[in-house]
Amino acid sequence: MQADSFPTTQSFGWPARLPPALRVSLRLGALVPWTLISFLVFLAGKLPAALFHEGRRRWRHFAIRTWSRGLMSIFGMQARVSGPTPQAPFILVSNHLSYMDIPLLAAHLDCVFVAKAEIDSWPFVNWLCRSVDTIFVDRRTRKDVVRVNRLLAERVKEGSGLVFFPEATSTSGERVHPFKPSLLQPAVEAASPVHYCAISYRTPSHSPPASLSVCWWGTMGLPGHLLRILALPGFEAFLDFGEQPLSASHRKEMAKRLHKAVSLIFRTVRQPSFPQPSPPEEGS
Repeated sequence: MQADSFPTTQSFGWPARLPPALRVSLRLGALVPWTLISFLVFLAGKLPAALFHEGRRRWRHFAIRTWSRGLMSIFGMQARVSGPTPQAPFILVSNHLSYMDIPLLAAHLDCVFVAKAEIDSWPFVNWLCRSVDTIFVDRRTRKDVVRVNRLLAERVKEGSGLVFFPEATSTSGERVHPFKPSLLQPAVEAASPVHYCAISYRTPSHSPPASLSVCWWGTMGLPGHLLRILALPGFEAFLDFGEQPLSASHRKEMAKRLHKAVSLIFRTVRQPSFPQPSPPEEGS
C-alpha cells in the first residue's frame, strides 16, 4: 500500500476550536472514571460469568471491547478498518507504534495480548493488564520465552485470540522493523496459520505529526506523551488486516514472511521535516 494513500480528511475527533488545555482536562476527567468504572464492572461480573460455558472468556472480551471503544471516543480516535478480522481462536501479529495500538485492536478483536515484562512493573497498569489475562514476557531470557510459548499454546486451545508485536519495540512508523521469531514457535509446532495486520496513524492538518504525538517510542516519557495525545483535536487510526493467514515450517521463515506481508500493507506514518530522537534498541 502506498505510503501517501491517506484520505483527505482535514479535521476529525473533538472540535478543533477547543483550547488544547481544555481538551486535556475534559479527556482526563472522562478517562479516569471510565477506566475505573469499566474494570469494577468487569471484576463484578467475572464470578457470575464463570458459571457458564466459556462465560469467563466471553465476559472478558466483552468488557475489554467496551472499555476500548469508550477509550477511542475519549481520545478522539477514528478507526479506518480494512480486510477480514480473524475470529477466535487465532494468532495475530502486528507492527507496533503506540500504547494506543492496544485499544484499537481490542475494539475489533476478541483477544488477549502479549506484553513486555517492563509493563508488569508499572503501578496500577500492571494490575489492569493482569486482570484481563495479559501475558508478560521477558524476551532477554530464553527460559521465559519457553514459558510464554507454553501459555500461548494453552490460550489458543482454550479458544482465545492472541496478539503480539514481533518487532519487540514500538517505533516512529517510518518502516516496519524486522520481526523477532521466538514467539512464533507455538504456531509452527501446531502447524497453525498466523494472521497479520498493519497499524498506522494520522493527525489533522496543523497538528503535531502522528510520529511524535501518537507514536510512542525512543526516549519519550509516558506522562508528557500522554498529555500531547490528549491535546490533539483527534486522530485517525488505520487498521489493515491481511487477506489470508500465513504458514511456514520454521519460526524464522515465518517471521520473514509475516514481516514482508505486514510491510506490503503498512501505511508509512508521515514524518516531520526536523530530526527525531533515536529509537530504542530492539529486544532480543
